[in-house]
Amino acid sequence: MKLTFNLADFFRNRKVSVSAIIVFAIIQISIVGIVALTISSLQSDRIEKSTDEVIDHHFQLVKNLINVVEGETGNGFTDRDHDMLKTALSIEVFSNTGTTSLVSSSGEVLIDDVIEGSSQSGSIEHTKRLKDRFGKFNYSDGTNYVEYFEYVPVYDAFLVVKFDSKALYADLQQNKLIIIALALIMLLFSMIFLYRLSLALLKPLSDFNFKMVEIAKGKIVDKSQYLYNNEFGEVSASLNKVIDGITNNANFAEELSNHNYTSEFSTLSEDDVLGNSLVKMRDSLIKAEEAEKKNKEIEQRRDWINTGIAKFSDILRDNLSQKELGYKIVSNLVEYIGANQGGMFIYDDSDKDNIVLNLESSYAYSRRKFLEKQIFIGEGLVGTCALEKETIYLTEIPENYANITSGLGDSAPRSIVIIPLLVEKDLFGIMELASLREFQDFEIEFMEKLAESIAVTMANVKRNDVTQQLLEQSKIQSEELAAQEEEMRQNMEELQATQEESYRKETEVNSILDSINKAVNVVKLDDRGDIVSINDNLIKALNSQEETFKGMHYSSVVKPANGSINNSDLWEELQKGILVTRDEIVIANNINAPVKSTYSPVMDVNNELENVLIIVQ
Repeated sequence: MKLTFNLADFFRNRKVSVSAIIVFAIIQISIVGIVALTISSLQSDRIEKSTDEVIDHHFQLVKNLINVVEGETGNGFTDRDHDMLKTALSIEVFSNTGTTSLVSSSGEVLIDDVIEGSSQSGSIEHTKRLKDRFGKFNYSDGTNYVEYFEYVPVYDAFLVVKFDSKALYADLQQNKLIIIALALIMLLFSMIFLYRLSLALLKPLSDFNFKMVEIAKGKIVDKSQYLYNNEFGEVSASLNKVIDGITNNANFAEELSNHNYTSEFSTLSEDDVLGNSLVKMRDSLIKAEEAEKKNKEIEQRRDWINTGIAKFSDILRDNLSQKELGYKIVSNLVEYIGANQGGMFIYDDSDKDNIVLNLESSYAYSRRKFLEKQIFIGEGLVGTCALEKETIYLTEIPENYANITSGLGDSAPRSIVIIPLLVEKDLFGIMELASLREFQDFEIEFMEKLAESIAVTMANVKRNDVTQQLLEQSKIQSEELAAQEEEMRQNMEELQATQEESYRKETEVNSILDSINKAVNVVKLDDRGDIVSINDNLIKALNSQEETFKGMHYSSVVKPANGSINNSDLWEELQKGILVTRDEIVIANNINAPVKSTYSPVMDVNNELENVLIIVQ
């Protein structure tokens, strides 16, 4: 009986997670590495432990021999001791590369087949012996050695055994090669499994991709038939929901185009962006009449503001004295706004040590009021407005509060607005209005705009008065002023020339950029890597349309020519403002054409990536 195994049927008939299959393969490869490392480590520990036991036994035999020799001589280390021990130590050689030596505490080599009579005083090895008295360590003099040593008190010397570590671990190296061979065999079987797994994944993925590409073109496609009991089945079900949603949205949009606003329509979910947008569109069409009415009201307010600006512009152009100008502004503003009373305070800094606000003009109930009032900076609401240089608006004023704050008498208004007359940060006065109703926002906005024009006019009046005084004071000062005006005229001419030169350069730059756009292929990305636009040259080269690529991630159109390059590294460099050029392959529309792409990051005012321009060659 022939046995066959089809991964596609396995996915279709069982609830087996694709990620679980991939994880299984990864675990299999990991186990191979872990087993190899474990065996190698155990083998190394076994050899090292066996060596320690052999050396301990060898040292014990030599120390017993030293005790026997010393029992016969009894005078410490003598020539007789040397002759008796050297023969014995030469016989007790450890392994084919090992040697046994006797080194005094002073560093003199007492017994050794090669370096006997030399001195090791001050050497790293002997310093280690003197410090630890017994133990082992590794060192190299061209050959890697392992040295065991132990102090012998009777001779005040160290018994030393050293040998080539390479010979010790020769078997371990051979075992490692065997382990590596076994690991490679297991890895090969794992790769074959992964290859068959990838073939089983490609077919449904290709179908999903085709349907998504068609949907991206705005087409309605047939539902997916991959009803697997795993992630592919979930993707297929989700794709079918998308197809149903697009079909329903298209039908509903058709009904809206036929002015059928009562057609039934249900969104896919609360998060259905397109469906919710269509519902909002229907609601917007139903509310169109209300919106038109509201726009008409806004237009009426705009006309009211423009009419008021024109009215007061004519008043401000009249050549009136400061007092008459103030009265005419206040009286007309109270009538135009529909307020009950108003007043204008003029900033008086003639006495630098006693700066005050003088009530220049007041108007209430269609009558001119001849009142005199003086307020210091910071005193009451008017003084506070002058100090803070910001509009103050109060509503529902208590009856006993107006005398304290308004500066307009004993009336108890429903609302009070106090507006500073400013040119940039320079204060020229305060305008105050009170009403038995609340002012609307657009009325306050109108009064603030008017206050700017009034302040400019007052500034001009004040400036003209000062200029006139200066002209009368000195003819020399007049000539200096004329010279300054001539210099200003020259500066203006130079400024105009500079502006003309700047405009000329800007025109040249725009012409160069337009030529570049016509000569090369350009793609613009947003800060996430999604395509914003593609110029006509590249669209023609790709034999496609710009709408096909808008919104797609750039990695769906091109890939690095070198497969080992990580796109995340490219994006990190672009976010740092670094220009990047690399070889790539265009994969859109099955072109597979090699290109050289230059990624130019465009940073915003905060030095953060705003978009990316790609020049494709």
